[in-house]
Amino acid sequence: MASFNTRMIQTMVWVKIAVLQMTNLLTGYAMSIMITYLNSVWKFNLTDAAAVVNVYAGAVAVMPMGMLVLVDNVIGSYRLIILCGCAYTMVS
Repeated sequence: MASFNTRMIQTMVWVKIAVLQMTNLLTGYAMSIMITYLNSVWKFNLTDAAAVVNVYAGAVAVMPMGMLVLVDNVIGSYRLIILCGCAYTMVS
């Protein structure tokens, strides 16, 4: 019975990894569509549209480090969970 549970846990881990990889691919595709949208609808130059997408990608990459510093030194884990829950509720 223990080997079944171990296999099940390993399968669940692989499924989670696959789902995360798929969402990463979808966001990359969405950003390439965003360049086309900015270029054709908003009439940005191609370099300006690429700059907008690169700034967004850079902010997305750096934001977790800033949040880690904020959570560890200022807010605390539980307060941040409550804050994010309230913000999500207000937006929804």
